[in-house]
Amino acid sequence: AATSTVRVVGDLDDAREGTYRLSGTLLNTAVAVELEIYVADNGRDSTAAASFVTGDWVLGPILESADGAFAGDSLTLVVEQVSPSTADSVATFVIRGPTKAGASTAVGVFDIDQRQLGSLTLERPPSPSVGR
Repeated sequence: AATSTVRVVGDLDDAREGTYRLSGTLLNTAVAVELEIYVADNGRDSTAAASFVTGDWVLGPILESADGAFAGDSLTLVVEQVSPSTADSVATFVIRGPTKAGASTAVGVFDIDQRQLGSLTLERPPSPSVGR
């Protein structure tokens, strides 16, 4: 059996799209990831979003995709991470909070049962000036 990774990207044509940085401490673990976020239907107030997630997450290194949505400039993103010690165990984290172009904001991180685990700093890039 072989595994392949296919990475599909699109133009950055919505002001909410781009590479975000998420950092801080969560569950006594240093977190530093990049979120490469794309929206499904640019210009709509509430729309589906997808993201590549890379970096150091709660259970260790992560290289995954995540799904979520924007409502205006508020983001909700669901990140799932396979446990390195138990391959059939998946932890689900929900990131939720406001974003502000060119600024940092605090976002909440919740478990699957909506219990808040803590908060992290989300840095959003300025609006893109050219598409990819």
